[in-house]
Amino acid sequence: MLSVTLDTNVYVGALNGGMGSRLFSMAESGAIRIDRSDAILNETIRMPRDKFDWDGYRLHFTRLKLATLTNRVTPTLTLDVIKEDPPDNRILECAIEAGSEYILTWD
Repeated sequence: MLSVTLDTNVYVGALNGGMGSRLFSMAESGAIRIDRSDAILNETIRMPRDKFDWDGYRLHFTRLKLATLTNRVTPTLTLDVIKEDPPDNRILECAIEAGSEYILTWD
């Protein structure tokens, strides 16, 4: 099975009906494994709340859906290699810990 770590912008795009939503269908069918950490999930939930004014119920159910759809990993390594966008270091940490084959991002 193909394993991927998604950048937060891919999650947010998918949650808003963008192209990335196909990735969720692929994960549900077992075609891919989406690896994520708690830091990624927290940032993913924060963005729709702050940028799109999602209400608490929608955020709650989105968190539940993503928690069940994805493979949770707990990174043991802390990186500081991406200076321009430090939260992107969390994506790398997750991918390394999970052994993800790919990292998908829009930037």
